[in-house]
Amino acid sequence: MMTSCIFGVGNNNDRHNAGTVSSVPSILKKTNQSVITFRFANVENLSIEGFNHQNVLADIVFEPVEDSIRVKMEGTFGANIAFRCSTVTVQDVVRLKLF
Repeated sequence: MMTSCIFGVGNNNDRHNAGTVSSVPSILKKTNQSVITFRFANVENLSIEGFNHQNVLADIVFEPVEDSIRVKMEGTFGANIAFRCSTVTVQDVVRLKLF
């Protein structure tokens, strides 16, 4: 059975397609502001705490664990989310055009 969750928002401006994440660097350099849509396959042990109307994320951590990936989304206001999945795929990247 295939289970997946999709997180992401955005419009159709300046879309860039991306593929499956095979390895995730521990430190990512901030170069511009973008909206990234992820697809998580075979989600297990889903925990969502504090979900509300806004859900501002401060951090997303991908950690390889045995034969899966542990994902933690830490919120500053609203949801804290944690789960395991088999793969993480970047579905879309939308570069934001500010001012």
